[in-house]
Amino acid sequence: MLALLLPPRSLAAISANQRGPQIAGLTSVRGAATLRRVSLSINTREFSMQDWVGALSADPNPHDYLGKPVVIAGLLLHNPASAPPGYAMVLRYLVTCCIADARPVGLIVKDTTHGAIADNQWVTVTGTMGMASYQGQQIAVVEPKQIQTTKSQSPYIY
Repeated sequence: MLALLLPPRSLAAISANQRGPQIAGLTSVRGAATLRRVSLSINTREFSMQDWVGALSADPNPHDYLGKPVVIAGLLLHNPASAPPGYAMVLRYLVTCCIADARPVGLIVKDTTHGAIADNQWVTVTGTMGMASYQGQQIAVVEPKQIQTTKSQSPYIY
């Protein structure tokens, strides 16, 4: 009866804010299993969100990624506590053991839509890696050529 009155809600921006999103390249993401060293010879166009999170956790120096192609999909989150002004976060939930331990992780993306796309919308971002200053540090950010809303997918990465 309780389940009918209070249906479960999927993970979204509110749970990301409650759990504290981890910005790839700014915070060390525990459990990011896929660690791919980014070099000039690697085609990052095929990198998934998990690949980017792992690479930026292993080597957070934004200079190593400048100009690299990026295509990622995830939930959009505008949160001044987790992104510089004019930027948003595209996130997924990293599962290391089970859904209960899922942590929001993602990349910072320049918001070229100027807030026209609301939180919790699924987007696909195509662009290149750039750099921005945030909390006194230089961080890797996605400089989008295109931000499109897309059909929702599983929010989880394993």
